[in-house]
Amino acid sequence: MTNRLFVGNLAWEARASDIRTAAELLGFVVTDVFVPVDRSSGRPRGFAFLELDSDDAAERAATALDGELLAGRPLRVDLARSRD
Repeated sequence: MTNRLFVGNLAWEARASDIRTAAELLGFVVTDVFVPVDRSSGRPRGFAFLELDSDDAAERAATALDGELLAGRPLRVDLARSRD
């Protein structure tokens, strides 16, 4: 199990604070948000990782946030997979 979520289909202008707020408005406790950027352009890559306070919360948040609109785009949210 994991307490990290993959958040995809982000608008280019979406910021970490926007993602955090979306989760917190639904009652989740966010411990970290990471938005990867392209090394050459410095622009966001269109996805993020959201860390919550527990595995259970991450599972519930994945269901609650999936399909929610952020900056006019429906989020694609799932439990993050390990790099192993």
